Amino acid sequence: MVNFVLDLRTRSKAEVFAGDPREVLHSATPLAKHAFFHKSRAEVDVVIAAAGSSDDIDFCHATKALPNASVVCKEGGTIILVCSCPLGVQWPELSSLLEDVRGLKLRRGEIPRYAVENNVESMAAYVAYGLYDLCIQPKRRVIVVSDNLAEHDLEAFQFEVTRDLQQVLDDVIRDQEKVLAMIHAGSLHLEGVGHR
Repeated sequence: MVNFVLDLRTRSKAEVFAGDPREVLHSATPLAKHAFFHKSRAEVDVVIAAAGSSDDIDFCHATKALPNASVVCKEGGTIILVCSCPLGVQWPELSSLLEDVRGLKLRRGEIPRYAVENNVESMAAYVAYGLYDLCIQPKRRVIVVSDNLAEHDLEAFQFEVTRDLQQVLDDVIRDQEKVLAMIHAGSLHLEGVGHR
């Protein structure tokens, strides 16, 4: 097995591991934990999350940042997702599933069964399940900042969409005490905090 751990800041190889698969995983785990696991018990008013790097290519990939942002954003708080998404949304199955879940008034726990019974793509069901508190029963406000997306692109998600990051920051952060910026938010694992 040949494996390597990436440096999140530069996306370059931090270290390469090769050999027996068990030994490679055993050797690489401490470095990976140091790079990707973060302890956080804080709840903040506003999270500015950047999908970053290849997760920025389309909205399908950019959604990886939202569960982590949701973990540290208090109920009633705001998540500002900054993503380029030059390829657009790229996931009609997820958009369609979100509309079905909303239209049928499914609870979060009913999504997996619905997906199996209706032959829905399993990854779309997984993401819909994870984004339930943001898309279906919103407990946090989500604002997507992108030059390549419009409101109609994210209609199924029911997120606000804008191109003007400065205006969003001026409007949202003005009176907030606790603000957190998360770079490469989709690649992090927040240790010690359960997803809501």
